[in-house]
Amino acid sequence: MSNDASCLNRVPGFGISPEESQWLNSVGDYLAVEMFDVADVLRKRGVDVGYANPQAFFYGKAVCGDPETIHGIVTDLTTSDKPQVDWPFFTFGTSAQSFHPKIAGARLYADTLEAVLGSWPKT
Repeated sequence: MSNDASCLNRVPGFGISPEESQWLNSVGDYLAVEMFDVADVLRKRGVDVGYANPQAFFYGKAVCGDPETIHGIVTDLTTSDKPQVDWPFFTFGTSAQSFHPKIAGARLYADTLEAVLGSWPKT
């Protein structure tokens, strides 16, 4: 989340509060450390593995970022989405696209991978 998820808390009592946004980001920090540690343990056991942390690439560009490279809440449903409300002339719900990368976000993940592969030990 960027900018304390300010774009998701415009209606009082709904959305994600700044505190929740900070907590979600701290979970991301925790998971990044854990994934790095797992890769480190495996590498010490002879497995040719690494971890590419994308957080720096997404700084200021996540949900509510500028530019926003990860979708916030998406209500435009695709054919594979299951609507929460499905009446004959009215459907509504949140799409599976919510909180997933946009095209620009996919590029940032690719940039992360390319940066790590460029310095991967050659054996």
